[in-house]
Amino acid sequence: MVSIVKELKGKLADLDARLEEIKAEALALESQKAAFVTAIKVFDPSAASAAPQQPKRKDRSTLGRRVTDLLRGSDVRRGVLR
Repeated sequence: MVSIVKELKGKLADLDARLEEIKAEALALESQKAAFVTAIKVFDPSAASAAPQQPKRKDRSTLGRRVTDLLRGSDVRRGVLR
């Protein structure tokens, strides 16, 4: 049983390492993408407006924002819990 747990922990560590590699690669690709967009804007300003922009995602990671989202649309002044 202990050997199974050690093996699972090892695989978890491998997955964590792989995820970190993927995140680093994604950051490098994003910077390369930004460089390409900049070069395109320099050489062809009209092409920049034709390129679709990715919508910015709102960061809802803070606890206060998540609670606010949960309470939106409800009457919190009366103190009624759902």
